Amino acid sequence: TPGSIHQVCSLQTPFAWFSPGRGRFGLQEHIDLLAHKERCGALESVDHLQHARVDALGVATRQGFLRDHVRLHAHEAESVFLPGVASRLGDAGESRLEPGDVVFIRYRLQRYAGGHFAKDITDRYFFTGNVYCYASRYTLLAPGDAALRFRFSRDSIRPQISKVEDFTRYSWEVLHSLPEKEESLMPGLVDVADVLHVSTITDWNKIVSWYADVVNYNEIEQEVTNVYNTLFLPGTASESQFNKAKRIYEYIENTIHYSSVAFRQSGYIPQKPSVTLNTQLGDCKDLSRLFVALCHKAGIDANMVLIDTRDNGTRSMLLPGMDFNHCIARATLDNKDYFIELTDNNLPFAAMPNSLCGALMLDIPIHPGASSSGVAYLNTANRLRDKIVRSIEIRPKGSDLQYTTKVIKSGHLASDMRADFRHSDEQKRLKDMEAAVAAGYATGVKLKDLRFSGLDGLTDSVQYQFSYLANDQVSEVGTVNAFKINYHDVVATMDRFPAEERTLPVEYWYYENTDAYETQITVFAPDGMKFTTPPVSVSLAFKDLEYTLRFQLIDPGKLQVTRRFTNNRQQFYPPGDYEGLRSFFEKIVKAEQKFVGYQ
Repeated sequence: TPGSIHQVCSLQTPFAWFSPGRGRFGLQEHIDLLAHKERCGALESVDHLQHARVDALGVATRQGFLRDHVRLHAHEAESVFLPGVASRLGDAGESRLEPGDVVFIRYRLQRYAGGHFAKDITDRYFFTGNVYCYASRYTLLAPGDAALRFRFSRDSIRPQISKVEDFTRYSWEVLHSLPEKEESLMPGLVDVADVLHVSTITDWNKIVSWYADVVNYNEIEQEVTNVYNTLFLPGTASESQFNKAKRIYEYIENTIHYSSVAFRQSGYIPQKPSVTLNTQLGDCKDLSRLFVALCHKAGIDANMVLIDTRDNGTRSMLLPGMDFNHCIARATLDNKDYFIELTDNNLPFAAMPNSLCGALMLDIPIHPGASSSGVAYLNTANRLRDKIVRSIEIRPKGSDLQYTTKVIKSGHLASDMRADFRHSDEQKRLKDMEAAVAAGYATGVKLKDLRFSGLDGLTDSVQYQFSYLANDQVSEVGTVNAFKINYHDVVATMDRFPAEERTLPVEYWYYENTDAYETQITVFAPDGMKFTTPPVSVSLAFKDLEYTLRFQLIDPGKLQVTRRFTNNRQQFYPPGDYEGLRSFFEKIVKAEQKFVGYQ
């Protein structure tokens, strides 16, 4: 009963110590959850200070956020500072923490669940985190007949199980948990911490079958038929499935506006395609459902896919649950599988944002089988490649350098360019591009002749060109004039790869969002001058990473420089690869610091 859980909580004595050096706490944390028998998914919890910090006013606040369907009962919360004056939670500034003070914080949450899984329990709890924790306890009172499954992401902890009236009490406790080591480009906390996952959902197929039912793939609406008939007029020449799907995609992107409003839309159940067409509004699942419906009219095999985006980690759902935060579509086009993102009105067809590559996915087929393979990692082998092709001409003008640049960006990089420049006037475009170029120089630059192509459509790429003068870039070394080439696109930096002993994988997806860089540079010596011996060419490789930098003297006054960098967009590299990866990037940085000389 609710009274029972308050009695359990009254036995706890959570406290925390303030560290002035880091603004963090070593703390004691207890969470007790009560799962109601009639509505198992409705949880009441009393949370005794999770990860806490001290803000500018010296008030302890909880790090994190409250999810949907979670209610914080502020009138039942309290924050006590000892020694000092007790204050209510949220009364900022009434007391300030000092080294040696002890903090007690207690608050109550109620989580409400509805729909098909209202009687199921799904939750997770971090037994390790970013700070030292003296004691951490998670207690769950579940109905006696609930088939509770639990799993730890790392170190398994045996629960204490007992009976409390009509409930089964599960309790896990850890003492003296050390903070997780922080490393550059490390995985998210959910992937490295010791996390308890609990669920009463028996298997993934239960979720797949339910969602396939609520999506109702077989329903054919007249509004969908009408749109299809306008897109594919009778008597027109036949075309490939890819081109048909692309036409459907472009219709949706040019007609329907992405909108996610909690009071208007369900968290998981999509609108009928007719509603999306009539309102011209929809969120990710609504747009995906409309795309799938039009594909079915075109005879294309397509279905919806639930997604937990890559920034949420790769181990966020070790047991069946509904912690997905996105939805896309899957289509088989000319015997190839494509995943289609529909919430970006600037994205070319079949391109994929970096946050989706390697994300957790749950496929929702039209006819679910007897069993589901469960969540998998999104493999985007057939997506449109993200590529930068840059052509540069460099002409020294005294101590300055004149750059003339042409660029082609494809894939999701084209979407980024459209988002930044599509709706700007010429003056703002010039100002923003000049600021972006100037960031690569310590001296001033003056940009001119900026022109774009492909901003207004959904073509695979955006092209643009500009020229600028970079001041004070040429140095005199005796009789030789020398300068470093600005390649513009940075493929290697050392600030994210410190010299350290690595214990965690490198999240390479977070560092790199481009498949290939191709840079062609032509350098012209001033009239009457010729180049000295050019730098030595470089060719490097590590795992799937390949880099080449070639210098070729075409004639005494003309130097050709070709740079290429390619990778397979591997999601991460294990700790054992860190030294090799760091050495690879270090050699690239060194190669691109070489001077070009003429006299």
